[in-house]
Amino acid sequence: MRKVKKLLVTATTLITVCSGLGLNATSAYAHTGTGTKANDPKSWNQVDQTDIDTYANGKRSWTMESCMIQAAAFVKVKTGAEPIGYSPKDLKKELDASNAYSDAGFAVYSKINWGNDWEMVPGDNEFGYTSASYDDVVDAWNQGYMVVMRVQSRAGAHQIAVDHIDSDGTMYIFDSGYKGLKFTDTYSKGDILNMVRFKSKSGRKASELPTLYNNPAGKQIWTRTEKDGQRAKQQAEIDEDNRKAEEARLAAEKQAKAEAAAKESQDNLQKAERTNKLKDVDAAVSKAERTKDKSHVAYAHVKVSELSDVLQQDYLTRLNKIK
Repeated sequence: MRKVKKLLVTATTLITVCSGLGLNATSAYAHTGTGTKANDPKSWNQVDQTDIDTYANGKRSWTMESCMIQAAAFVKVKTGAEPIGYSPKDLKKELDASNAYSDAGFAVYSKINWGNDWEMVPGDNEFGYTSASYDDVVDAWNQGYMVVMRVQSRAGAHQIAVDHIDSDGTMYIFDSGYKGLKFTDTYSKGDILNMVRFKSKSGRKASELPTLYNNPAGKQIWTRTEKDGQRAKQQAEIDEDNRKAEEARLAAEKQAKAEAAAKESQDNLQKAERTNKLKDVDAAVSKAERTKDKSHVAYAHVKVSELSDVLQQDYLTRLNKIK
């Protein structure tokens, strides 16, 4: 990635984030312009979310200044930390509960729980910002990072997120302030001010995440969202996990059978050897009994001594009776 310049972003510079979006409803819309549906992230339009007045203890207007929360909620759904149906209002409740706001009232990204797999890459401040150009954003995406961007809009600084970048280089975005699903619908390359990067602990790349661009409202993009410390997975991944688990089970079963067969073979071999040895001993003792020859008796004692103590008893009794 190109060397990223550091930029100190203060509460004073942040105060312009999303400001003015609610002043002109004819020009400020979310992605689709069809009105906010909680189960359709690309439709989230902060301007029409009028059931919430303010946040951060009344410091900030929801319709005018909630783009940081809107973009963060989008990241959590896209990465599978939360399912479709989770909305910026749900994230607001979490932020309220932990008071994860700056003194100026903005959402502090370093205090947000991003889930089991994805985490924010530390930036120059608690918001995670790093100064960036359009090319820096593309480079970060190509390296696997999920990216949120702070851009200069006609209403002021504003927060959006990358949904995906096509093979032809077209960048598709999440934008809770302006209608349009492509970056170029509203912005030019020079409008990018900063970016926030997120990386996967498991090594997953952002380009491997499901896109929300063509996802129907209400349709889950993950078969299983994060739970019990596990990362989100789609059906193909779950099927692959099941295949590997079954493969491991069969391999273990095969190994156990092989070990059992080897033990049985060894037991049979030892049994055969023991039978043959007993035959040799019995033959030696019988010969000593017949001949009563001292050398035959001595030889029989040697053969008997090769047996275990338990097996020796009967043979020794027989030998001791030879006169």
